[in-house]
Amino acid sequence: MRENEKQKALKRVLLISLLLIGSAVFCPNYLTYLDSEYEHWLSSTVCSWLSLWLAARYQSGCMYYYEEYCTVDEIRISLSQLKSSFIDAVVFSKGHRGTPYYPNYNHKSLLDHYGGHLIDYEDIYPRTSYENTFTFLWHCETADKDTYPLGWDEYGYYPMPYCWTHAEDMPEYGNTGAQVYIGWHGGSPQFNSTTNSSPWDFAQVAYLFWYKMCDDYTVTQTLGYIANEVYNEDGFDSTQLYNWLVVYGNMDVGLPYD
Repeated sequence: MRENEKQKALKRVLLISLLLIGSAVFCPNYLTYLDSEYEHWLSSTVCSWLSLWLAARYQSGCMYYYEEYCTVDEIRISLSQLKSSFIDAVVFSKGHRGTPYYPNYNHKSLLDHYGGHLIDYEDIYPRTSYENTFTFLWHCETADKDTYPLGWDEYGYYPMPYCWTHAEDMPEYGNTGAQVYIGWHGGSPQFNSTTNSSPWDFAQVAYLFWYKMCDDYTVTQTLGYIANEVYNEDGFDSTQLYNWLVVYGNMDVGLPYD
């Protein structure tokens, strides 16, 4: 048994009387010229549905921070609580990455409602662990295909997939391991932008993804459903999402259970 798996098993015994799964949804809706009011409305609406589904799924409910309540300080507190109080963590965030790169081209940040930086090595890595079982970042350039699995410089660890999961060996579109990390290679699409299979937009893609995941689909089944429903294709690898929406880890698992 791997050391982090041993630690996780021990923690499960120690916290057996506590709730096992924690979840959080972050929707900062940073006020930028890139986003219309309709984009903000779509983001808040989809994230609100997701928070309701996760709250119904897990006894602990769902920590949901949006608009002016979605700040770097609040996200830090949420991540620390997920790490200290739960066996597994499920996280979704929809927003923008920091620009220019922060503090250098190795590192990235996620922006809060006011444009504050949630930095990979400084804010995320110390408040996450191998127990971040399912992470989906709808922010630009969060897949880090060019730098994953692991880097280190004078500031600390990078890239985003490692800083969120502490895992060095998640395969791309794989079927092994206990974790799933999903991010975008390049720019992430706006929710109000249309897929190349009109009239579907990306808000509907996000909605369907979480609707099916919360209905106990695996990642493979969910992306296959989206391929068929949205793109009229038989497989995910035949859609525009393949190699753009990147999945690291085990696609044959679903969301964890309490």
